[in-house]
Amino acid sequence: MERKQCTVKKLHFRGGSAGSSIIEVLVAIVVMLLVMTAVLQLSVVSMRHQRVSSARSVGTQLASEGIEWVRSLRDVSGWQTFSEHIGNSWNFCLMDTVPPASEFLTLSSNICIGNTFVVSGVTYERLIQINKKPGVDGYDVAITVSWVDGSQNYEVRQQTELWKW
Repeated sequence: MERKQCTVKKLHFRGGSAGSSIIEVLVAIVVMLLVMTAVLQLSVVSMRHQRVSSARSVGTQLASEGIEWVRSLRDVSGWQTFSEHIGNSWNFCLMDTVPPASEFLTLSSNICIGNTFVVSGVTYERLIQINKKPGVDGYDVAITVSWVDGSQNYEVRQQTELWKW
C-alpha cells in the first residue's frame, strides 16, 4: 500500500492589508462627503444670490416707475399746480398700483409705515421724497424701494431733478 503524504500549507496574510483597505474606504467616504458638502453650500449660496438679484431687479423697476410717475404728475398737472401742491417737501408711499396723474391733487403727503406690497413673494416698500431746491424753481426727487430678505435689509434708490420748463 502506498502512502500518500498530505501536507498542510499555512496561509499567511500580509500584516495589516485587510485593515488598511477598510481605512482607505472610510477616507474615500469622508472625502466624498466633504466634496458633496462643498457643492451643496455652493448651490445654496448661488440660489440666495439669484433671489437677491431678482429682488433687486424688481426694486430697480419699481423705483424707475416711481420716477416716471412723478414726471407724469408734473406734466399732466402743469408746473404751477405741481409746485403749489408739493410745497417745500412731499413724502408719499407709492403702493404697487400707481394712481392716475389726474388724482394728484387728492393725494396728500404720507408716511410709509405699514404700506407694503408683495411682488413675486417679496414684500416691498416704495417711498417718494420730493424736496424743493433752495433758491431755484426746481425739485429733487428721490425714490427709495426697500425690502427684507432673511435677516438682510436691501434698498434701491433713484434720484432725479425736476425743473420748470
